[in-house]
Amino acid sequence: MLLGLVLLLCLVTVPLAGGRLGALASVRFRWRGAVLAGIALQVVIISVVPGGAPWLHDAVHVLSYGLVAAFVARNLGLPGIGLLALGGGLNFAAITANGGVMPADPDAVRRAGLPLEHADYINSAVVAHPRLAPLGDVFAVPASFPIHNVYSIGDVLIVVGALVFLHRLSGSRLGGRRAVVERVELVRASQASWLVRVAGRALPDTAPDAVQLVVADGAREQVLPALPAGARPAPPGPGFRAAFHLPAAGDRIPLGALRLRLPGLPDLDLREAPARRGG
Repeated sequence: MLLGLVLLLCLVTVPLAGGRLGALASVRFRWRGAVLAGIALQVVIISVVPGGAPWLHDAVHVLSYGLVAAFVARNLGLPGIGLLALGGGLNFAAITANGGVMPADPDAVRRAGLPLEHADYINSAVVAHPRLAPLGDVFAVPASFPIHNVYSIGDVLIVVGALVFLHRLSGSRLGGRRAVVERVELVRASQASWLVRVAGRALPDTAPDAVQLVVADGAREQVLPALPAGARPAPPGPGFRAAFHLPAAGDRIPLGALRLRLPGLPDLDLREAPARRGG
C-alpha cells in the first residue's frame, strides 16, 4: 500500500512540473499483460486470499515478480526502466533467498507500529534467520504517520525509476526533455485548405511520423497526422520536419489555434516560431 501511494504521488508531480500526462498514453509497452498479471497475483495473495497454504503463497509471490521482471526486460529501452529493474531485482533476490517472503527488520517493523507476527500471509515478514538481510525491508515510515509501513532499498530505486520515467516521457521541467519549433510556413493549397510546414528540433529519438498538428476549435480539438511526404528527419542532429493538410477557408490562419504535438513532450505553441506565408 505504501509503495502504491508513493507511486501515485509521483504521478501527481508530473503536471506540477509542467508535464503532460496525456503523453504517457502514447507510450507503447511490450508485454503489458505480464505486469498486469503480476500485480493481480500479488493483490490476490495479499488482499483477496491471504489464508491458505504458505508454500503456495510463497510460490505465487515469486511468480508475480517473475512476470514483472519479464515485462521490465522487454521495455529496458524506456527511460527509468533500468532503475526499476535494479530495484525490482534487489527485491526479487531477497524474496527468493528467503523462500518467497521479503525479510523485514524487527526494529523497522516496531518503528512502523506493525505486529511482528501474522496469522495470514503477508509479502513482508520477520524471519528467523534472514538471508540478504540488507536488501530486505530495513527502513520504516514511523507509526505516527497516517500511512506507515516498512520498505527496502529496492523500493526506493523503484520510486526513483518511476519518477525518471514519468517526467522524461511527460516532457516536464524535471525531465529535461525539450523541443522547439524553429520555422512555420503556411502555403495556400486551395480555396478551402492550407499546407502547414513546420521545422524544429527535438531529441534524436523523436519519430518524425509521430508528429501531429492540434487545431483548437473552442472546447474541441482536432488532431491532424503529418503527411507522409513531409514527415522526414532534418539532418544533421535532432531535427524534424513535418507537413500537414489543414482544411481552412479564408486568407488568414490564427496561429494561436495551432499546436504541435510530439510524443512524450508538451504541446508546442506555433506562435513562438517565425512564420512565413506563401500563396
